[in-house]
Amino acid sequence: MNTDMNSPYIRYSLTATATGIIDADALVDSWLDEFLELVEEFQPGDEYDVLALYGRLERVRFDLIRATGREAAWKAARDKVQAQLAHFAAQALRIPNPEGWLAEAQALADACDDGLADELAEWAADLLYDLDDADLVAWAARTVGLASPDEPLQRCKEWLANNCDRFFPAGVLIQAIGQTLQPDLPALDLDLMATADKFVLLLDALEEAEADMRRLAVIPPQRVQPARDPAWNWLSEPQLMMAAQTRQSAGLKRYRWRSPDGAFVALLVANPEAPATEPVRLTLDTTQGRFAVELAGQEVCLAGCTGRVDADGCVDLDRVALTKAWETGASFKQLLVGTGQQPWTAVAED
Repeated sequence: MNTDMNSPYIRYSLTATATGIIDADALVDSWLDEFLELVEEFQPGDEYDVLALYGRLERVRFDLIRATGREAAWKAARDKVQAQLAHFAAQALRIPNPEGWLAEAQALADACDDGLADELAEWAADLLYDLDDADLVAWAARTVGLASPDEPLQRCKEWLANNCDRFFPAGVLIQAIGQTLQPDLPALDLDLMATADKFVLLLDALEEAEADMRRLAVIPPQRVQPARDPAWNWLSEPQLMMAAQTRQSAGLKRYRWRSPDGAFVALLVANPEAPATEPVRLTLDTTQGRFAVELAGQEVCLAGCTGRVDADGCVDLDRVALTKAWETGASFKQLLVGTGQQPWTAVAED
């Protein structure tokens, strides 16, 4: 996955990020799955969920949307939501329950104190999603001039700011969401940027906690073990710090390759259930997160399937031919690029 070294939302010092176990691509793909399904099959009462996902996807890096191969579907669904934004927001604002969230958050804090580690990851992740949903719905309401529950929401955010460690069980999710965020949110929408501030606070706290644990362990970061201070006993191993499972889309085939000079990466995400007439899109980007436009016109070959890089750094491959390659066990370990068929090496395969 491409990342921006200067992004305030990506912390390379954190072990889960540094070791590459986070799949932000899959997280964005799952959000988009849910959003498209809600818009297509919309029923009254879905307004809140639609707006929360709409806002979450508005914050997402453009290259991650494009890598799903469904950029056009996203834009069409977004246009539908924007056309009814005022109506949806008026209905959705009835849903948030800040007082209920505060009570549940305190229950999570008590469970952390009691050392009930097994259930903390999912609990912390759900609470974080719940607060983010409310934050994003309030943002959507403000964009159409509706009054949002800012003061009650602010109390929830202040609680989180004062109790960041209670969300450490969702540490991998926090890092994954951070990796999805556009680094230039302030230039795009200051109000939308404010909905991401909670992740900056949580990432700051995670960095400080991991640093403390490394100092206490007195061993190199790559071999770090949890501190033995009893106050931290409810934390899991820091290399998975402290992980809730990210939401993933089942059944997708996902491959990544890196160019020999390390300057470019390629990503292919394919849904085996998609229509045979729909091409499979391969995206090529620089490791700085730009579209690989300098590769336009170059031939690409994957498991015998060929195509040419377009002006946006994309290649559409024949789905029928790729499906046959999958079924016959063809190797996807190398992607051949350019006139010399330069081999790019697979860095991940799902």
